Amino acid sequence: MIKTCKLAAESSLLQVYLLPGTNDRSNSYLIAAAEGAYLIDPSVTPDMWGDYASKVRMIFATHGHYDHIRECDNWRAVYPTVPLCIEKDEAEHMQHAVTNVSTLFGCEAEFAAPDCLLEPNEVVELEKGIELTVLHTPGHTPGSSCYLLKTVEEGPLCLFTGDTLFSGSVGRVDFPGGNAMMMKSTIDYMCSLAAVLHLPEKFPVYPGHGACTDLDYECRYNLFLNGTLHI
Repeated sequence: MIKTCKLAAESSLLQVYLLPGTNDRSNSYLIAAAEGAYLIDPSVTPDMWGDYASKVRMIFATHGHYDHIRECDNWRAVYPTVPLCIEKDEAEHMQHAVTNVSTLFGCEAEFAAPDCLLEPNEVVELEKGIELTVLHTPGHTPGSSCYLLKTVEEGPLCLFTGDTLFSGSVGRVDFPGGNAMMMKSTIDYMCSLAAVLHLPEKFPVYPGHGACTDLDYECRYNLFLNGTLHI
C-alpha cells in the first residue's frame, strides 16, 4: 500500500493505517476490519488506498476544512453508497468555499451536503464489536469532532483528533467559525478525557497533521493543555 504504515497494534478485530498528509492534505486514517474498512478524513483519492478503497463502508470527517475533505465528492462519485458522516454543526460549514477555507488553498471548492449528520456523544457501530464515538470538540470550527475508537472486547484503542489536538499544539481559531472560548473549553475537556472515559495510560492520539502522540504526554507537556500558553 502506497506510503502506508500501520499505527495501532494489531487487535483481534481491526488494524489502523495512516497515509501522512502533505502541505495541502491532512493525515488520512483507515480502520480495516473483517467486514469492511472505515475512513477518517477523505483527504486523498480512493486509489491511494489501493485494494482497501473498495472495502470502505463509511467515511467520517473530523471537520469540514478543505484539506481534510477535499476528496469526499470523488469518493462518493466512485462509491455512491458510501456515506460521508460529519458532526451536525459542521454540515453547512463544509459546503461553502469561504467557511471550508478552500480559498486559502488557491481554489473555491463547494461540496455536496454530507449524507449522515452525527450527534455529540453518538456511538456508531461500525460492525459487530467495533464502535466509534463522536466527541464534539468545537473551537477550530463549530462542529470539530474527535472520534474514539473502541472494541467491546478490548475497550478504547485510539483517538482521532483532526485539528483539535496535535503533538505539541492545538487547532487555530482564526479561520471562519473559529472560536477561542470554545477552544478553551475543549482544551479543558481534552484534559479530562482520560479520567472521564477511563482511558489506559499513554492513550494513542492520531491527529489531522503531523506525528502521532499520546494523551498523557500532551496533557503533561503540550503548553496549551498544561496552561503555560493560552488561546
